[in-house]
Amino acid sequence: MDLVVRWVDGEVTQYTHVDQQGFHEEKTLAKTAAWQNAKLVTTGRFNGGTLRDDLLVVWNNGTVSLYPDLNTNAVRKEVQLAKADKIWTYADQISAGEFTGAKTSDLLVRWKDGETTIYPGVDTRGFHGETKIAPPNPPGPTPS
Repeated sequence: MDLVVRWVDGEVTQYTHVDQQGFHEEKTLAKTAAWQNAKLVTTGRFNGGTLRDDLLVVWNNGTVSLYPDLNTNAVRKEVQLAKADKIWTYADQISAGEFTGAKTSDLLVRWKDGETTIYPGVDTRGFHGETKIAPPNPPGPTPS
């Protein structure tokens, strides 16, 4: 399984092999300050291929981008899934998985207010619906 890391200086690296002995076969995908604006990243199988080597990025300005086939394209081929939108600036955590049985990976998003949603079958054409799986956190202290 691969591991993709976005470092604080904007470098993006991919370790193509990770095991109990550590991280192996490091590849630099990008080394530019622009990647410092990547707020959240996750990898998944968003382009319909057999590998989970597609990178989905939520940028600080609310743009959502997909970089398919990291193993082939690195981060040179961007597909914009959402233009800059204030809504996406409220995304707090993201993860990809196969939650709904769609042909491509689903995107799980936890928003700043605690609401959690799934975007099923995200692909290079974008988002295909939204399912709320947890409501926002209630305001104020939580009961003991």
